[in-house]
Amino acid sequence: MSVETTELNEYAVLWALSSYDNNGEATVSAGVELKVRWTDAESQSATARGTPIAADATVVVDRDIALDSIMRLGRLSALPTPPTDLYEVVSMRKTPDLKARNYRRVVSLRRYKDALPTIV
Repeated sequence: MSVETTELNEYAVLWALSSYDNNGEATVSAGVELKVRWTDAESQSATARGTPIAADATVVVDRDIALDSIMRLGRLSALPTPPTDLYEVVSMRKTPDLKARNYRRVVSLRRYKDALPTIV
């Protein structure tokens, strides 16, 4: 296990962005459980175009995650119906190690106030 993934001691559920429907609304795939390092901390960054992005949490993950995907801290088996405390992925940063063999992936999340998007 690489240093980039050794400290992933928590669990989160990920509903990865699948596509957008005819109305421009996001659709997501079925939830999967990931090992993560979740930090609740407000922060602000900017997109490549300079648009400010506010974030409510920062999460270290072991894979690339598409923007507009939905995440929730906790195990898939403990998921309430309907899911609550959802977060939306607003940015992803991927940093290689010195030899570019492994990557540290960090996503920034903001609270998602709507219901879970359509699962496809």
